[in-house]
Amino acid sequence: MTRGRKPSANAPARRAEILHAATAVFIERGYSGATTLEIARRAGASKTTIYMLFGSKEGLLEELFQERLRSIPLGLDPDAAAESPDQYEFVRLSAERILSAAAAPETVALHRIALAEMMRFPELTPIMIRARAHEGLTAYLARCREKGWMAFDDAEEAATMFISMATGDWVDLMLIGALAHIPASAVKAHAALTARMFLAAVAPRPVSGLNLRALCVEDAAAAAAVVRAAFAAQSCTTDPPSGALRETTASVAAKLAEGGGAGAEAAGALVGVVLWAEQDGALYIGRVSVAPGWRGRGIARALLAAGEAEARRRGLARMTLRVRLALKENQRLFAGFGFTPAGQGAHPGYSEPTFLTMEKRLA
Repeated sequence: MTRGRKPSANAPARRAEILHAATAVFIERGYSGATTLEIARRAGASKTTIYMLFGSKEGLLEELFQERLRSIPLGLDPDAAAESPDQYEFVRLSAERILSAAAAPETVALHRIALAEMMRFPELTPIMIRARAHEGLTAYLARCREKGWMAFDDAEEAATMFISMATGDWVDLMLIGALAHIPASAVKAHAALTARMFLAAVAPRPVSGLNLRALCVEDAAAAAAVVRAAFAAQSCTTDPPSGALRETTASVAAKLAEGGGAGAEAAGALVGVVLWAEQDGALYIGRVSVAPGWRGRGIARALLAAGEAEARRRGLARMTLRVRLALKENQRLFAGFGFTPAGQGAHPGYSEPTFLTMEKRLA
């Protein structure tokens, strides 16, 4: 058996061989008993190769979980499925396949090992948390939200919730040995129930009586409050902190006087804000804000549409905006409205890029 081969053009095959060997070793010996030396021996590789590909033993275990997530075939083509307002069949098939994959004997065995040794090896905790994130499912849900078929704040959180619903307590029963396998009929029935419940939970809630209007200086206090609340509730903490958190009545009034903006009113209160200003032959869109309790109802898209209407009214051929690199959800929202990346920049005092500039050209 050849030993000590380095990653090369056949690296994908090498990874697969090592992951296959690692699965067997972890299941036989547990996390504490498994060694990279034994995994390397069985895979016909060197420890150096394993460390080059996976970094560490915990990195190898994490890759086993992530590989199982990536290999789950979603119900249909995610991009094509997101084009239709009828999402039931895609969601049902996805739930069925997620439950089947989670209940696979090797997957259950690996989960048992991680759970049993988590107290002794704290590094396993974040691995198990990250093993619940499915990038393909997250992208699909984000696309559905952009299309207006679903409503939620965070696509990754919605994907995690969906996976939890899809697996239910079936996998827990298998982990404790109360259930040896899940009958195919039970998998199908549970998947159908999951699809109905999930789609009901994320169904868009129509906003009755939404009024979109131009903002004036007198609206500055209410607009500043919406901006601060919206940015305080963003999906992650940004570095440096957003200047939106420091907006005041005076600062928003100055922006309205210089450029302008629009607001969305519902139930007699301002629930959405967008500010704009003409810069470099384009309409710069800033402070797109929706009050946390009013998200997922299409208000952000309505505010962006108001900005586009203003740009056209002024005879401008472009709209621009800036979004933090850390805020992937916001980037997907703007991309769904037709904005494309136009460059990166850094805040003062930062050597690495911190924000992305996006642009939409108007026909």
